[in-house]
Amino acid sequence: MWVANFWQWVCQSAPRADGRRQSFTQLEDVATALTRRDRTPRVLVILGAGVSTAAGIPDFRSPTTGLYARLETKGQLDASRVFDIDYFRTQPQAFYSLAHELLRETGGCLQPTRAHWFVRCLAERGYLVRCYTQNVDGLERLAGIPESLLVEAHGTMQRAHCTAPGCGAAYDAKLLLRQVVSGEAVAAPPRCSRCQAGYVKLAIIFFGEKLPWRVFRSLMTDLWRCNLCLIMGTSLTVAPVRWIPEQLPKRTPRILLNRSPSGSIGRRPLDLWIADDAQHSVERLVDLCGWREQMDTLAASPASLSDLLPVRFGERS
Repeated sequence: MWVANFWQWVCQSAPRADGRRQSFTQLEDVATALTRRDRTPRVLVILGAGVSTAAGIPDFRSPTTGLYARLETKGQLDASRVFDIDYFRTQPQAFYSLAHELLRETGGCLQPTRAHWFVRCLAERGYLVRCYTQNVDGLERLAGIPESLLVEAHGTMQRAHCTAPGCGAAYDAKLLLRQVVSGEAVAAPPRCSRCQAGYVKLAIIFFGEKLPWRVFRSLMTDLWRCNLCLIMGTSLTVAPVRWIPEQLPKRTPRILLNRSPSGSIGRRPLDLWIADDAQHSVERLVDLCGWREQMDTLAASPASLSDLLPVRFGERS
């Protein structure tokens, strides 16, 4: 904790890039900050489950459609056990049953949303400091956001590995996804071919597993490098991402694009909450910035993503 406190002191003590403060009262003010010619935007983006729901992926906490609500409906009232690493090592069927249901709903093919393409647009313009995502669906990668600018705080389903202590051998993630969609992983959870003992799972961070060190290493510089923070589609209730807005210098505007209030956004003079669906807010922001053509071109150009587009899970590669 002392590391976070130290860097907060550094950020608060650092000299201002300029002597003026821009007030933020509406989305137009955000567009002005992104298109200023006298100061290059350096944007830190935080993404939550709300940006992936438009891709057909349910969030965790919606009262009737969220993952936790579904687990309760299925009779698994202790939802956290499904995402507990010790429980998975003995009862992997619980997680794979849920994963099978969710991936089958998407048709086995996930596509980035407009919010993901907007972040890609920021990266293309050189404005993106880093994108911290709480999502594990890998849509940021599929949108072509450079890996160097991406921190997947809760892991990703684009990789897989053995869960046996001391092993951790890699496993073909595309193969595992096909096994999940077909139901094979539910009927016979795959084991590691190296140790022959541990079950394999997607590289999603479960309760009881260590968070990626890259989260904290990146924050050591990103907190003071950015001059604008965009927060989209998250309730800011889960660590470590929920800590990020709190550690930002008070001079850094924090902009929340979300249906409901999140965290402490609104308590600082430069905070702004746009109470709307994140996708709608992004569309408006793109038009205000005059970036419509660029973002549409990125989203409609599969050739630029030829190495990133996934094989449909039900097909053989």
